[in-house]
Amino acid sequence: MLAQSRLWGGLMAAGGLLLGLICLLWVFSTANSGGAIIFGLGFVLIVSLPLLAGGVFLYLRGGQEEQREQQVDARRRTLESERLSRAERADRLARQRDRLQTVLQAALPASNPTNRLLLEDAIARLDGVAGALRRTSYERVGAFDALAADASDPDTVRSIDAALDSSSRSLEQQVTALTQSLASGQPDSSVVNRLGGTIARLENATNERSQVLTAGEQKALPSVAELLRGTQPTGVPDASGFTNLKPNDALSYESEDYVITGKLQWSEGASQWYTYLLGGGTGELWLFAEQGGTSLAMMRPVQVPPDAGNPTVTVEGAQWTLVGRGTATVSVTGASGSRGGLFVGYQRYQGPGGFLWVEEWDEGPKAYLGQPERAENLELWIR
Repeated sequence: MLAQSRLWGGLMAAGGLLLGLICLLWVFSTANSGGAIIFGLGFVLIVSLPLLAGGVFLYLRGGQEEQREQQVDARRRTLESERLSRAERADRLARQRDRLQTVLQAALPASNPTNRLLLEDAIARLDGVAGALRRTSYERVGAFDALAADASDPDTVRSIDAALDSSSRSLEQQVTALTQSLASGQPDSSVVNRLGGTIARLENATNERSQVLTAGEQKALPSVAELLRGTQPTGVPDASGFTNLKPNDALSYESEDYVITGKLQWSEGASQWYTYLLGGGTGELWLFAEQGGTSLAMMRPVQVPPDAGNPTVTVEGAQWTLVGRGTATVSVTGASGSRGGLFVGYQRYQGPGGFLWVEEWDEGPKAYLGQPERAENLELWIR
C-alpha cells in the first residue's frame, strides 16, 4: 500500500511536470498569439503545478509512512525477540527450580531440617522469578526505546540482562554442586546457604528490568507488603506474638520485608524457644525468640568454629564464652509440613554485643551469630 502511494505520487509528479513542459513549449511556439500565451500559462498554473505538487507531496508522504512502518516493524521484531529471550531465561530458571526440587526429594527425610527449609524457600522464590519473566505487562512504545539503549549504561535492559544471565549461571553451578554433594547423602550446607544471595540478585535484576521497561511504574515481583495487601500489620506486637508466628506470616525489619518460611520450636524441660527462617532477603536470616517472646535476636549464619564445645572459641576475630549447652526436642514446620521429635544438641556462647549459637544436628553442626533486637523495631503481619 505504501509502495503504491509512492508510485502514484511519482506518476502524478512526472505527469504534472510533463504537461507543464508541453504547455510551455506550446506557448513558446505560439508567442505571437496573446490568447494562446494566457491559456498556456493558466493551464500550467491550474493543472500542471497542482498535479506536480500533489505528486511530490504524495511521494514524500509515502516515504515517511514507509519509514514509520519500518520503525513499527522493527519495534515489533525487537519486542518479540525480547519476549523469546525472556521466555528462554524463565525456562532456564525453571529447570534449576526443578533440579532443586529433585535435590530436596532425594535428601528427604535424612536432610538437615534447616537445609530443607532453605531449599523450600529457594524453590518458591525461583518459581516466582520464572513466572515474573514469563509475564508481559509492558507492551508499549517506551519499552522499545529501553531495549535499544546503549548497553554500556548500567541502567539499561541489556546490562541488566547481562547481570541476570551471570546470576543464572552462578545458580546453575550451585545447583550442580548440590546435586553432586548428594553422593555423600547430604546437600552441601555451604552451597545451600549461598542460594539465597544468588536468588536475591535474580529477583533484584528482574525487578530492575521491569522498572526500566515500564519507566519505573511497576516491579515484576510483588513486595511482601503487596502480597499481604488486606492484612493489617499488628504494629508493635506483645511478647506472645513472637511465639505464635507461623509460615506465611511476615515481618518488617530495618526497612526490609520478610516472609516467614520456616519455624523451629525448641523444648528442653520447662523451657521453650523459637527460631524462624525469614525468606525473601539477600541471605539467610533467622529471628530468635525466647523467654515467652520477651527476648529477641536476629541471627545470621557463620562458619562453625573447629573447637566448638570448648569453654571459649574465636569467631570473626572475637572471643566467645560458653554460657550454656544441652539437648532440646525440636519440631520443624515448613512448606512441606511439620516434623517433630528431633533431638538436637546446642551450645550458647556470650560475646561482644551478642551471642554465638551452635546447633548439633545429626547431619552436621550449624552456627549463628545473634544480635539482640527490640520488639518495637519489628512489625508483624499475621495471616
